[in-house]
Amino acid sequence: MSKKHFFLIFFGLTILLPLVIYSYFLTPPSVQEARINTSIQYQGATEGQYSDYVTLSGQLTEQESGNALSGKTIKFVLGTQEVSATTNSQGIAQTTMKLSQNPGNYNLLTIFEGDDIYYGSSDTIQFQIKKEDTSISYTGPLSGTEDSTITLSATLSEIDDEVGNLSGKNIKFKLGPLQTSATTNSSGKASTTLRLDVSPGTYTLKTEFLGDGYYLSSNASRNFTVKEKCGHCGGGGGGGGGCFIATAAYGSPLEQDVVILRKFRDEYLEKTPVGRGLVDLYYKYSPPVAKRIAQNSFLKKTTRIALKPAIQIVKKKFFK
Repeated sequence: MSKKHFFLIFFGLTILLPLVIYSYFLTPPSVQEARINTSIQYQGATEGQYSDYVTLSGQLTEQESGNALSGKTIKFVLGTQEVSATTNSQGIAQTTMKLSQNPGNYNLLTIFEGDDIYYGSSDTIQFQIKKEDTSISYTGPLSGTEDSTITLSATLSEIDDEVGNLSGKNIKFKLGPLQTSATTNSSGKASTTLRLDVSPGTYTLKTEFLGDGYYLSSNASRNFTVKEKCGHCGGGGGGGGGCFIATAAYGSPLEQDVVILRKFRDEYLEKTPVGRGLVDLYYKYSPPVAKRIAQNSFLKKTTRIALKPAIQIVKKKFFK
């Protein structure tokens, strides 16, 4: 080797070697060495109902050693919804998500995006969002006089405490051959009017929600009494109330004693299950009795005398 070649080699090493060493110590560990592979496994819920909260959970570990990785951010992506959580000392990240999307089947992705030391990893499972259960309750009157117009009402609710959007739901009311419908407001309440264009008697009143893309169906049934409208009793509807015996005895629904008894019926009896049952029985069997009283002056007088003690008790106990 000539002196010229030796000099060039020596000069090159003198200049380049410090640069290589300097560059090595300035390079981050992530570049000096290969990053470590990771593994993530989903461990949470795999189904839930619309509007409910579900718990999502995943565990992050080193792929080869199985050591748990703490302090790492994990994302859970379900359709258009996304939440994140940080791993604990056991490598587990856990959080909740309220299911606000259409019921159906989705891919749930559990994702660790990686960092300077660790490669990212992900896990995918099938997740099902189911329709939510509902409950419906009828809240309107359970009796009315034939040919009168009444207000039917109902409340649609969810069985659990997590409530979604209950507005705009169609509620059907079926009373014997009659039917009508109404739409719920933001509180799940619906009301409408119905003319009792049927013969007197007891009918099944069915309140029904047929369900939709988010909610399952529900229904409720109650007995509804249509009272006879009897003109000879001195006024039907709210006055005589289907041949109200007191109206027949006094001859007018405007008599003070008749008003007291009617007020007692409306303000006390109709507001309790037992009271409503008594009223329904009364209107079932009273029409022929009231009709006979209305046609006989002696029976009118006798009935007024018989009603006096009851009227006095009602006045004293309930309307002081």
